[in-house]
Amino acid sequence: MAQPQKYERRKDFAENASDQVDLQSINEELDRVAESVNAVIANVGELQKDGSLANGIVNYDNLSAEAKKQLAPIPGKDGTPGKDGAPGKDGKDGDVGPSFQADARGNVAERSSYDSRPKGFCFLAIDTGELFFKLSDDVSDWSQAYSFAKGEKGDKGDPGQRGEQGVPGVGIKGDPGDPGPQGEPGKDGIVTSVSTAFTTISIVGKRTVKARPVLKDGVLSIELDVEARARSAP
Repeated sequence: MAQPQKYERRKDFAENASDQVDLQSINEELDRVAESVNAVIANVGELQKDGSLANGIVNYDNLSAEAKKQLAPIPGKDGTPGKDGAPGKDGKDGDVGPSFQADARGNVAERSSYDSRPKGFCFLAIDTGELFFKLSDDVSDWSQAYSFAKGEKGDKGDPGQRGEQGVPGVGIKGDPGDPGPQGEPGKDGIVTSVSTAFTTISIVGKRTVKARPVLKDGVLSIELDVEARARSAP
C-alpha cells in the first residue's frame, strides 16, 4: 500500500494584486489537494472494512514493543483440581536387588571400635539382632537401634517331590544264631467233629471192610460195618 504524497502549497495568492486572480494556479493547487486527499481515502479503504480494521492488515510482528506489551495475555487464576484418574495397570516386577550387607558385624559391645567411621557406615549387632548407622562423620554419632532380628515364622510350604530310590546298601551276612531251647509239650487237642460216613479200609491179612469213626464223650473210636462184612463172607 503506497503512501500518499505530502501536500505542500506552492502558490501564495496573497502575492497577487487585489485586482488580479490567477485561476490557473488555483486549479493546479486544488488538483494537488484532491490528489493527496484521494490517496488518503484509498489507503483508509484498504485498512478498514465496514468500519472496522480489515483482516491481515496488521499482524503481531508489525506492532511496536509497547503495543505488544499491552496485548500480552494476563495469566488467569488456577482452576480447581480435577478428579483423580483411574488407577493404572500394575507394572512388571523389577529385578531382584542385591541382598543387604552390613559394613561390619559383631557383638553390640564391639560397636565402639567403629565410632570413627564415616557417615552412612552400618554395624550389625549379631547378639541383639539390631542395626546401627553413623549419622555423621562425628565420633560415636550413631543412630537408634533398628530391629534386624529373625522374622515371624512363615506359612508351611508345599511338600517337595519324592526323591529317587537310594542305592541298596552293602553289608556282610551274619552267622546263623544258636538254636533256641525246646518248647514245652502242648496240651491234648480236642476233637469237635468227625465224618460219620463208612469208608472202605484194608486190614492186613484180612479182607477189606467198611468202617467209620465214632466220637462219643470226647472219645474217638472205630466202628466196623458188621452187616456189610457178613454179606461179603463166602
